[in-house]
This record gives sequence, C-alpha cells and structure tokens, in this order.
Amino acid sequence: MLVAFLISRSILNSIGLLQKAALEMGRGNLNVRIKPPGKDELGILANAFNQMAEDLQQATAYTLNICESLT
Repeated sequence: MLVAFLISRSILNSIGLLQKAALEMGRGNLNVRIKPPGKDELGILANAFNQMAEDLQQATAYTLNICESLT
C-alpha cells in the first residue's frame, strides 16, 4: 500500500510540474524547461514539452527578427 502511495505521489508531482510549466509558457515565459523525471512516459512527455518550448522560442525569435527588419 505504501509503495502504491509513493508511486502515485511521484506521478502527481511530475504532472504538477508539467502543468506549472505549461501555465508559465502560456504567460509568455518561453524560457521554461522541465527536468525529465526519468525515462518513463512522464520523462518522454517532459522531453516533448522541452522540445516544444525550444521550437516555440526559436519561431518567436525568427518572427520578431522579420518584423524588426520590416521597420
């Protein structure tokens, strides 16, 4: 029973970190990254989030450079 509690708590903590990072990114902080908790499904999801954040940051910088060159 204790093992199940610890596992569920670990999963909820990881999901909570992903949620906080997603909300932070939604507020415009494109520098937010998550330390992957492991190589399991949550780690894969954290890596995907980090890649998405990196891609979004690069696309935003590219778009800003284009807009600045037009002025």
